[in-house]
Amino acid sequence: MVHSPTWWHQSNNLEQWLDDFLSDALRRHGRSELLQARLCAPSQLLTDYKSLGFSSLDMVTLASRFAACLGLNHTGLSDLLLAKRSAAGWCEVARRSLGINDRHVGFYSSGSTGRPALSVHALQKLQCEAHFFAQLLAPFKRIVCAVPSHHIYGFIWGNILPVALNTHCLRLNPITSLPVSWAAQFHEHDVIVATPDIWRLLLELDVALPTQFAAISSTAPLAPEVAEALSVRFPESTQLAVYGSTETAGLAWRYWTQADYQLLPWWQLTEQHDRATVYSERFDEQHTLDDQLVIGSNGRFQLLGRLDDVVQIAGHNINLVTLASTLTSHPDLLNAKVRYQYRDGRHELHYFLALRECPSTLPAWCEQFSVWLSQAMGDVPPPASVILAASLPANTLNKTLSWDEGAYPVIAGVFKNAFPR
Repeated sequence: MVHSPTWWHQSNNLEQWLDDFLSDALRRHGRSELLQARLCAPSQLLTDYKSLGFSSLDMVTLASRFAACLGLNHTGLSDLLLAKRSAAGWCEVARRSLGINDRHVGFYSSGSTGRPALSVHALQKLQCEAHFFAQLLAPFKRIVCAVPSHHIYGFIWGNILPVALNTHCLRLNPITSLPVSWAAQFHEHDVIVATPDIWRLLLELDVALPTQFAAISSTAPLAPEVAEALSVRFPESTQLAVYGSTETAGLAWRYWTQADYQLLPWWQLTEQHDRATVYSERFDEQHTLDDQLVIGSNGRFQLLGRLDDVVQIAGHNINLVTLASTLTSHPDLLNAKVRYQYRDGRHELHYFLALRECPSTLPAWCEQFSVWLSQAMGDVPPPASVILAASLPANTLNKTLSWDEGAYPVIAGVFKNAFPR
């Protein structure tokens, strides 16, 4: 068994976890601009929720999710969250509960186009993952993490790994600070933990990075051109990609320049009914994967892509079919189709919307729909284009076709008009 000092005893870990958890709730509620402009602290949500557009029912849901993540339901202390509505109060209750039982920790999936699902993990398993990577990265001195701590990737690398490496973690927040300002904070021999989108941004902005550092990427595949460019520009860096999910935690890893992933030691991989399945006797877990794999020998495999309609953008899983269904919940929409495109290094979503009738003033309708989108879509990135029409594009067999967004005249911003003129 792996023994580590308790993560929630370390420096400001629990306060940071709560701050990230509340920031995520504000973003999902369409309040990202308040965080970006620093017009409110995330903790304000607990003391002045009505002014931020939250209802008492929203706060019960929020408290329930906080309790589920940190196991307060198992210690009988969860109801105290409603009585102690402040950041200090919630941290006090959490510490009391974790002091009784901290053997498990939970994480919610991105829930970008559906209801977020909770995945609960044994803390011992997450500690094993951290200790594995600590041995791999032993020469490095400090963790620099640009992933929120309530995300499983940010939790393992920003909360548990520093304990395993006997170092501390510098947290960087892409919501409230610009990547160009990070350069002065980097040191030689840092372990820099980020998402693929942030790695691309650091490359495009030509942010100065140390000569020798470890670059860690997870949550989605890193584009090959980004990995190659970073490898060429920083030849003395060590670059690792981690494969896993909220449901599984880390499953495998590879160096960016290698094609094969290597399973972590406690996982085994099989193929059943044309689907890859991972299982761990040590932790009594089994998961069927939604990715297409080419399975090699000795726990090695190559990742070919998703088997479903889910795409990964900015660390969030987005189901295109569910997203289209969510769009049709708008009262003016009859039908919707969503297309994903990776173009010029950008992940793009394109909407084709069939309206019940053509609005009398299209620009005004687009403005109102944009407000609805920001409130209804949570972490889903804004679309690169939105086509408005009387019906979806289809052939003579009524099969929905793709479309060329460049073929339609602009209404305003990303909105384009496909109504007959």
